[in-house]
Amino acid sequence: MRQSFLILAALFLLCPVTLEAIEQAEESAAGKSDTAARIERIEKGLVPSLIIKTDRPWRIEERMQHYGVPGVAIAVVEGFEIAWVKGYGVADAEASGAVTEETLFQAASISKSFTAAVALRLAEQGVLDLDEDVNAKLRSWKVPENEFTREQKVTVRRILNHTAGTTVHGFRGYAVDEPVPTILDVLEGRPPSNSDSIRVDKVPGESFRYSGGGTTILQLLIEDVTGRALSGLVEEMVLEPLGMEHSSFEKPLPERLEAKTSKGHLTDGTVITGYTFLQGGSSCCGLWTTPADLARFGIELSRTYRGESDRILSQESASLMVSPSSAGNVGLGMFIEQRDGEIYFQHGGGNVGYKCVLGMHREKGYGAAIMTNGDRGNSLIQEIVNAISREYGWVGFSPPEFETFDDLIGFCRELREANPSAQEISEASMNRYGYELLGEGKYDRSIAILTLNTEFYPESANCYDSLAEAYLTKGDRERAVELYRRALEILEAHPVANARYESLRESIPERLAELGADDQ
Repeated sequence: MRQSFLILAALFLLCPVTLEAIEQAEESAAGKSDTAARIERIEKGLVPSLIIKTDRPWRIEERMQHYGVPGVAIAVVEGFEIAWVKGYGVADAEASGAVTEETLFQAASISKSFTAAVALRLAEQGVLDLDEDVNAKLRSWKVPENEFTREQKVTVRRILNHTAGTTVHGFRGYAVDEPVPTILDVLEGRPPSNSDSIRVDKVPGESFRYSGGGTTILQLLIEDVTGRALSGLVEEMVLEPLGMEHSSFEKPLPERLEAKTSKGHLTDGTVITGYTFLQGGSSCCGLWTTPADLARFGIELSRTYRGESDRILSQESASLMVSPSSAGNVGLGMFIEQRDGEIYFQHGGGNVGYKCVLGMHREKGYGAAIMTNGDRGNSLIQEIVNAISREYGWVGFSPPEFETFDDLIGFCRELREANPSAQEISEASMNRYGYELLGEGKYDRSIAILTLNTEFYPESANCYDSLAEAYLTKGDRERAVELYRRALEILEAHPVANARYESLRESIPERLAELGADDQ
């Protein structure tokens, strides 16, 4: 016994341990335990955007299975630090390798935020002018002039806040056995490009319209003025300064990263291979990364906005990215959400087989990045965000709770009377919730919400199209056909109100033809 005591005393003499060190160790252990408990509550607490108290929450694994999403990875930010990162499921449904903290996913349109950071950095250096006609510096191609560009021009600022009037919303990409176009092929819409030519068909600066085509023009501008590939500029100006070691725009990817990539998956489980967008990498949808690396980018933007860092941008440039602009709730590279007086910035992404999101409170240092490798990942992401926001108390995010579904319907009607412009009952919010219910197999609830949406927004063809889909999913073909036809009538009767839904003029007749109802 005495020998053991002497040995212990000797150890303390060699490695003195202070009371402060002991307390720090205890706090660290307690913190890890608290984090583990929080993760477990989130994993078991996935919920829809509106909660009926009699409905039980879901486990993350069952929702992954429900939506056919093989893999998901999550990074949660708290106090301007990454609180935890965790992967679930598999990176490849055919190979069954587990998703880890280092698994790479396609960031899709979140890529635009990184391109924006490079453009703003070049503007700081005087290489670009945010408000100059891009044709003044474009060398290898020019934006074709027409009646829309006669007085107002396409500028970097307008591209970044999606008011440039440019066409082409997004890109399908190219599978492993398909030829990949050059950036000039894509701009001109010529083979092997599978998208339309990128043109201006609205007066620049007039109104918001999301355009991946505009970001492609910006990529060419950046490469023309610098003489360098965008992938290398992003690496130098953003990825390296932030220690984003598992991210790249390069195509093909470096071997060390290629080995860690996740495959994308269609809704039916088909594994996607390839799906590149441009030779050498794409500014609008070509970034491969991890949730942890995305979180590092989000943290940096927030800290720079607060004036606490300048590793990639000045405070002024960061503010332009994460603050509303003349286009409304969109900054120069990020979208802005205002909830209960708090301001958040976020950007989502969706390529074939991949869905993801990055979101942060602009000033308070909390948020999350979530990446999935399934086509229905957005629905899963929303439920994960709901669980995280409840656990961490994100202001303005926690889903409202109701005793019964009838109470929910009553709340929507009362809110409509009191505040018709409330975000909770916006057309988009109601439509999204209706589709969530549809995805859960709660057909009657979905139909009730989407019917209410047609009541609130009777001039929206999209509301009727969504309601038709709900009835069709339930199995009521006759009612679905009736509603699809009603949607077409509303398109004709209210063209201005439905300008953003012009695509329905093609998709609804196609659906009616599939149902054998196009000539009835």
